[in-house]
Amino acid sequence: MITESPFNANLAILEPGEKNYQAAFEGIENFQFDESRSYGFNISESGDMAIDGYFVEKTPVKTETFDVATQQVVDREIEQTLLIPFQLDFDIGLLSIFSDQSDTSKLISRIGEASGFSFPITETQLPIGRLYANLQDREWSIDVSSIRIQNFEAEGGLSGTYTIKDVGDIRIRELIDSHSSDITILRANIKTPSQEATFGFFQSGTVRLYSSLESEEPLWSEVKEITREAYNG
Repeated sequence: MITESPFNANLAILEPGEKNYQAAFEGIENFQFDESRSYGFNISESGDMAIDGYFVEKTPVKTETFDVATQQVVDREIEQTLLIPFQLDFDIGLLSIFSDQSDTSKLISRIGEASGFSFPITETQLPIGRLYANLQDREWSIDVSSIRIQNFEAEGGLSGTYTIKDVGDIRIRELIDSHSSDITILRANIKTPSQEATFGFFQSGTVRLYSSLESEEPLWSEVKEITREAYNG
């Protein structure tokens, strides 16, 4: 696993397949970061139709330092190296970027550039209703702790964003049926036979793991598959 829990994973859809995996691997390998470049990639692991690595970028940052000669605080520009972990999974067709959501479009662009734009990468909204139905299809314990709904109409004619906590299974189904496209966040505790963790699923395309796990890989792999299935419809 390229990162450790807890984490944010911002998701985008890939076109799966061996051909696209090879194009991505060769392109990223030929665009390895070195000091002559302002940005590039570093592959940490590859195989089984997946690439784990970092996008590396050098950026100028202004900082205040004390100048001994002038005895004054002055602004100076230093170079900062940023590391953004990511995983390309061409088995199921999903790009996971373990960083702020603002980095997603940049990573999509840079990966496309490195691979010659030979396969599509699409950033799109996560359908929360279908995701919840897919979670329910598994033989897991799913305890929804809260959902956030936009354009929710409350008593008295008021309308706005509303967070509902401690949602029972019957109530959550009712809310999803009536507000499917307006549910922006669903938080749930997921318990499998071997692991237990709390996740947040965001309509924007982010999955957040709130728990600290000794090994993220088994549960995260299954959650990724469920999420990708929700995108498929």
